Amino acid sequence: IISGGDDYELLFTINKNKEKVFEDLCKKKNFQVHKIGYVDLTGKLSLSKGGKIFNLPPKGFIHKF
Repeated sequence: IISGGDDYELLFTINKNKEKVFEDLCKKKNFQVHKIGYVDLTGKLSLSKGGKIFNLPPKGFIHKF
């Protein structure tokens, strides 16, 4: 754990109303965070990069029992 060399990143969401407060807190604590997209009511996955929005097709695995 201490010297294994693995790097981990967390993916999470935050309420848009709290975004500025969260970003300010991260800067104060010297945490690096990167906004990669947003969640809306459409159920679609969208990512942003360089000011452009990319809509991604749904992928994954559905377990059928």
